Amino acid sequence: MRRALQSLALVAACIAPLRAVAQTETGTVRFRAVEVDGSPIRGALVSLISLDGKSVVEGLTDNAGFRSLTAARGRYRVRVRRIGYEPFISPEISVPYDGELKIAIASSHISLTTVVVTAGTQCKLGGSDPRAIGVLWEEISKALIGAQLTRSDFANLGRARIYRKDVRGKGKVVSLDTTSLKLEAARPFVARDAGMLATEGYVHGNLMSGWVYFAPDEAVLLSAEFAATHCFRVIREKNRRGQVGLSFSPAPNRKVSDIDGVLWLDERSAELREILFRFVNIGEVTQFKPGGRVHFRRMPSGAWLVDDWSLRFPQLELTADSFSRLREIGYIENGGTLIEAKPDSLQR
Repeated sequence: MRRALQSLALVAACIAPLRAVAQTETGTVRFRAVEVDGSPIRGALVSLISLDGKSVVEGLTDNAGFRSLTAARGRYRVRVRRIGYEPFISPEISVPYDGELKIAIASSHISLTTVVVTAGTQCKLGGSDPRAIGVLWEEISKALIGAQLTRSDFANLGRARIYRKDVRGKGKVVSLDTTSLKLEAARPFVARDAGMLATEGYVHGNLMSGWVYFAPDEAVLLSAEFAATHCFRVIREKNRRGQVGLSFSPAPNRKVSDIDGVLWLDERSAELREILFRFVNIGEVTQFKPGGRVHFRRMPSGAWLVDDWSLRFPQLELTADSFSRLREIGYIENGGTLIEAKPDSLQR
């Protein structure tokens, strides 16, 4: 009898972990986002959010407006975000979800034409931001997250051309090295880890040993480290009609090498166009305005890609000038461009 009881206890002990595993199994929801007229919503950010508002998993809708998301079994809401529109949040659903969840979305359009220039600067974007900064950052983050998540669109572009150009004197190109890379699932433009940039800086080196410098990518700009170490304000410029910018600069008393610049958006569509930036906190080198640009392109699928980028850093020499020890004798430019492939080349 005792042995029988021990056997039952052993069986019960084995069953309990199995039940625990079953409770944590995952499920899937197959979601399709469409306009009120039935046309697909491409390149939208779709996520399952817990009932307390936290995003659990996120992805991009494809050309048909479809996205499959997998998460632990439970109750969720589906959130849909697309550039230029107010977010949509569904009623509660259960995961796994039987069949296809098809939702017609009629979100209000967002226009940035009424966003006004802020009088002051707000530091730490994660804090209590002014309304204008928060509105712009929401649209910027959609494009940056979309660029992070995009993978399939790279195959449609074919290749990337990466270059390094050495320019001296009055624009004489001393050398130009180019490399062509086949694009598959990897992104050709990837920055250094955001935490390392925040603590170690964006520029390393000196006049004698040379310089190493890093540009920000989507992951850096979206990181908590970037938000915590920069100040933000809304700006407009006469030579950028129809655009509104969110400028960023290092927080006060920050000494490590850093970047300041502007993220420019189309004020009607709320689409992110480009990022212009300069390297700062690098001593006398700062006066030569080293920096770069990152340009974004919207793909037919609705997703966003960095399609063109460049970094420019001066070549310097020592002088006997009492006002400045350095003189610019040229510059090094690094950059790249995505090359759209011809239809026949994609089949090879």
